[in-house]
Amino acid sequence: MRPDFGWRLNTPDTAWRRRRQTFIRYAFGHVRAKAISIGHFDGKAPSRRIIEKLGFQKLGVAQQAAIRCLEGTKLDRHEYILSSPDLLPELDVSWG
Repeated sequence: MRPDFGWRLNTPDTAWRRRRQTFIRYAFGHVRAKAISIGHFDGKAPSRRIIEKLGFQKLGVAQQAAIRCLEGTKLDRHEYILSSPDLLPELDVSWG
């Protein structure tokens, strides 16, 4: 089984930073994910910065991977992967 999760990355406040880190730790610790993949579309620099700060490594770019619904513009998706939560700051979190 391949669990899929989604969340919005570019919310700037401290609470969301902790939630992103907690989510990643949950995926590795409780769900026992071997890796987490994530991506952003061209022109989403805030998402790119957050992804990189979380320790994700860029895999490549999927050319014209999606089509914007309203105007039909083809979008490139920048793909990243994280294989371990080790680079994240420590959090006081436990999984019941």
